[in-house]
Formats: sequence, structure tokens, C-alpha cells
Amino acid sequence: MAKYCIFCGNPPQNKNKEHVIPRWLIALTGDPKRSFFLGLDWYTPEEKDRIKSFAFDQLTFPSCTVCNAAFSSLEEKAKEVMNKMLGNADLSGGEISLFFDWLDKVRIGLWLGMSQIHGNPANITPLFHIKKRMGLHDRMLILERTNYTEKRLLLAGIHTLSFMVTPSAFILVVNNLFITNISNQYLFSRRLGFPCLENVVRTGESLFKGNPSLGSERIMSPIIRRKIAENGIELYQPIFKALNPHVNTSDFETTFLKENCYDLSKGLGAIFQNFNGSYARVKSDEVISTTTGDIRSDDEQVFASLINILNWQISIDQGIAKFEQSIDIDAKKQMERNAKDSIRRNRNQIKAIKMMQNILMAQKLQRIQSVFGGNR
Repeated sequence: MAKYCIFCGNPPQNKNKEHVIPRWLIALTGDPKRSFFLGLDWYTPEEKDRIKSFAFDQLTFPSCTVCNAAFSSLEEKAKEVMNKMLGNADLSGGEISLFFDWLDKVRIGLWLGMSQIHGNPANITPLFHIKKRMGLHDRMLILERTNYTEKRLLLAGIHTLSFMVTPSAFILVVNNLFITNISNQYLFSRRLGFPCLENVVRTGESLFKGNPSLGSERIMSPIIRRKIAENGIELYQPIFKALNPHVNTSDFETTFLKENCYDLSKGLGAIFQNFNGSYARVKSDEVISTTTGDIRSDDEQVFASLINILNWQISIDQGIAKFEQSIDIDAKKQMERNAKDSIRRNRNQIKAIKMMQNILMAQKLQRIQSVFGGNR
């Protein structure tokens, strides 16, 4: 596979190396030289030989020197936000929006990186890279905390075929903080009353078209029409930047959008927080608490998060738009196969995780019974 800059997609100029998982985060969570599990090698038949891993500080990918330097400011600011969240400090709407940019960068960087490491098993030709995709589509995050007390850095959802095809959902675990991040085009814009595309059809891998709508300017609850299994702080940011080529941007000069956007010219909506089905706008300079009310058992949270992220990916795969009639039939069949295979694999993983969870719970119950004695 030809080497390309992970930021711009061009052959690297004055070749540099980008740490997709930034060095500051690696240092914050333990030994930089510890191993990072990268999933199984898709092309090695022997299971014992399939495990791929790197030292965290060696997980780098090609980049242009200029591109890499351009993102250094984002990294510094994201580090400040992360430290605030780990300390249960309040965050402003502007800081959350910046953190969303950083999550876009990490998620898309991992997608491109995993494809290079695994030899592109989904046979995807990337049509976007970090620069093009960051801040382009609706995005949400859910913050949850556990009783875990040690340092660690975990990633979930990045080893699936679903993620390799559509890099829309993953989990980042930093010490005791679980961050679920979902981003997809028009994921909830319409139900928040924002501009979006309606009657969407798919014209290719990551390519869509539809009828531009300026939005209803009213919130429909719930804005995500699936059960949110997570139990934490829910934050949403609608983005309609991708609509700009399709409409006259002067049409966006409405009172509703002026009041509910951080940057109207970029189609960047405000942050919204869910309070039991009521969605409140967070002004750019307004602060909100990042202290979660429920501190969950870490064992329970790990299993729940693994299952939840796989279900998010299934939901996105199932929501793939109808195909345009003129699309190449072979390309259509390949995309349909990828989606069906992704869903099947995720469902099988969920079954395996639940089975493992039941075994561990049974073992824990046996240990408790042995302490108290007797039979139950």
C-alpha cells in the first residue's frame, strides 16, 4: 500500500511521523513502551500467530512535517481538556467543541492507521483524511466513570470490520474515564431542527446525495431514535458544513441558527446536553459539570461498553442509505456485503462477550459462596 500523509492524504512532504495516540496521552496513562494490542492479523491462519501489537510510542504513521505541526496547537489544548475531565473540572462549550475536533482527529487517524497495519482487509480506498473529515459531520460523546484507581489507556471498537469500513464509533478509556464517541453525517441534525439532507441515497463508499433541507427549527425528542444504553453525560454537536455546496449559505441566516451555532459560516452548531430527554444548548463560554453521578463497577462497565460500541456500529451499518439507481452494480454488491458482514461479526462478538461475562460472574459468585460457606 502506497504511503500517504495521514492528515492530507498526499505523499508526505519532508516526511514526519504522527503519533495517532499522542505522546502526552501515552505518558499520562503509564509506561510509553508498554504494548498496545492491535487486533488479529486478518491474513494469518494460525490464531496464535495472529495477535498484532506494538509499543504505544511506536504506533506512528507517515505525515507531512507542515501538516503535523499545524495540529500541535490542537493537541496542547486537548491535553488541557483531558486533564480537566480527569479531575472532574467544569468545561465550557467551546472546550467541548475543541475536544470533539480532537476526537475526530484520533478516530480518523486510527481508521487510516489500522487499515495500513492490517493490509486494508475491507478493500477501502480512503476518500478523506484527517483534515478533510474533522469537524464535518454530527458528533456526540458520552462520559462515564468507574471505580478503577490505576493508570491505563484502552481503545474499543477500532478492530472491527465495521470500523474499517465506516469509522464512526469508538471508545477511549483513560484511567477511570470512559469516552464513547459517535460521529456520522446527519446523525441527529434533523431531529435537533438543524439543516440536513433528506431522502439520502448512496452514490459510493462514503459518498451520498439528497435533498437539502434548512431544518424544522424545533427539537424532536429523542434526537437519537435508538435506546441509549450508556448511563453518563450525553453531549451532542450538530454540524451542517457538508451542506454548503448544495445551498445558498445566506439561507442559513435565520434567528434559530444564529442563536444555536458557534460558527454559522462553518455550519458548526452549539453543544447540546441531554437532561432526561430535554436537550439544552450550551453557550460557547458557558460551563457544564463533567462529574458523572453514577460511578460504576469497572468490571461491569468494561463489558457494557464493549457491547454498547458494537451495537452502535451495528446501528450505523443498518442505517446505510439506499443506493442510487445508477451506481455501479459491483460496487453496490461489495458495499452491501461489507455492511452485512460487519453486522454479523459484531453480533457474534456480542454473543462471545456476554458468554465471557456470564462465566466471570459465575466464578465471582463461587468465590463469594466459598467465603460464607454452605450451598446456595
